[in-house]
Amino acid sequence: MKKILYIWKDAYPWDIRVQKVCESLANNNYEVHLLSRYRKGLSKYQNINNLHVYRAGFGLPSALTQPIQGNPVWDNAIEFYIRKIKPDLLIVREILLGISVGRFAKKYGIPVIMDMAEHYPAAMRDFKKYNTNSLLRFAVHKLKLPDRIEKASVKLMDGIIVVCGEQIQRLHGFYGYPIDNIQIVHNTVSLHQFEKQLHIPFSNGIRILHHGWMSAEKSLTNLIKGFQSSLRISPDLRLILAGTGECEDEYKKLAEKEIQSGTI
Repeated sequence: MKKILYIWKDAYPWDIRVQKVCESLANNNYEVHLLSRYRKGLSKYQNINNLHVYRAGFGLPSALTQPIQGNPVWDNAIEFYIRKIKPDLLIVREILLGISVGRFAKKYGIPVIMDMAEHYPAAMRDFKKYNTNSLLRFAVHKLKLPDRIEKASVKLMDGIIVVCGEQIQRLHGFYGYPIDNIQIVHNTVSLHQFEKQLHIPFSNGIRILHHGWMSAEKSLTNLIKGFQSSLRISPDLRLILAGTGECEDEYKKLAEKEIQSGTI
């Protein structure tokens, strides 16, 4: 049975795309190992539904386990588990650890692909923490460090997984990356994960449901405010926002304000 080592920059559980990718690989007779970030309360190793989960930086404070290029905590963990597991393929999620994983892949002669779930440099420029902190803002917006990291990471990859066709054109246009080495894997819903249905009493009406991460780069502000115009057209509408994220409290306050003003 061939082995795959998936490197994920954050804690696991939980990330829906990591889960779906790893489950799909396991269901197709691969032995799947996941190197993730340690968070307080998690063990050094855990078997989750036949997924072998290891935690980089076990027992260390989060300040020392930042998933950045050159962090010895991650470099040591990546190399240790490559030598321990002897994987047939490496998969690295996103760009932050791409250079480290790519270099170790070349050192040990292992093919490596990147699971690029989004245009990460653009997303980072919309994250609140990279706009409110002056030092981080300078690094991300002025120096464009994410773009430089992405460029260096992409060059080390034998293949890249993206979520849409626009990413294929961007990677080929910006970096000259071969189109034939890029494959689309969409972010789709796994219906079996919804064991319980959401029941909201509302007869003879239409429900509009938004489900997902509530962050600045996917602003729902206009959607909430613009719902007033929709109600003028059809009062039998209801807007449901399901999810969490850095903007959750902001959207709750905005929704309460719109409710109080009689908008929704």
